[in-house]
Amino acid sequence: MRGGLGQANTIFIDEADTYGLADLHQLRGRVGRSHHRAWCYLLVDEAARLTSTAAKRLRAIQEFSSMGAGFSLAMRDLEIRGAGNLLGTQQGGHIATVGYEPYCQLLEQAVRGLKALPPAEPPPVTIDLPGEAWLPRDYCSDFRTKNDIYRRLSRAREAAQVDELARELADRFGQPPEEARQLLDFAHLRCRATACGPFRGDIL
Repeated sequence: MRGGLGQANTIFIDEADTYGLADLHQLRGRVGRSHHRAWCYLLVDEAARLTSTAAKRLRAIQEFSSMGAGFSLAMRDLEIRGAGNLLGTQQGGHIATVGYEPYCQLLEQAVRGLKALPPAEPPPVTIDLPGEAWLPRDYCSDFRTKNDIYRRLSRAREAAQVDELARELADRFGQPPEEARQLLDFAHLRCRATACGPFRGDIL
């Protein structure tokens, strides 16, 4: 390193494959401040045979190198290590197997079960129509914000909740593009179909 600890702009991490992803992220953050560019070198023994998990960690720390990448790294670490039993001590399984949103639903159900609360019923209607329905990166680029919006849309039970979210999107990011408008339209349709209740007639 050059200069004092507060002025260091370069760090070498020896045997980087033996560190956890959180440790690598913390160490990397020790150099470089504000507008000062910094360098982090990850050193691995040539003779060492990287495990699959270690290789994934090194690729992740290389991929997520921008400011504010902590949440993305935490999500990737959860995918690599596995979320484990939702409320138990044994660890096993991977969040990537079911996806982020279903995992959150499973977690909510497990918590409600421990509290002896009735299960939170998921929306009984699934919309599967052709068309482009998502939040484009140039409209909403923050990964955490985008996930939160998707989660709120998936849990909306009434059209008024979708309208409120649409106003919030317009206020925060401007008028939504076609893909985002269609995403809101699909959410509207799902809420209205849910309000009709289950179909009780004969299926022809």
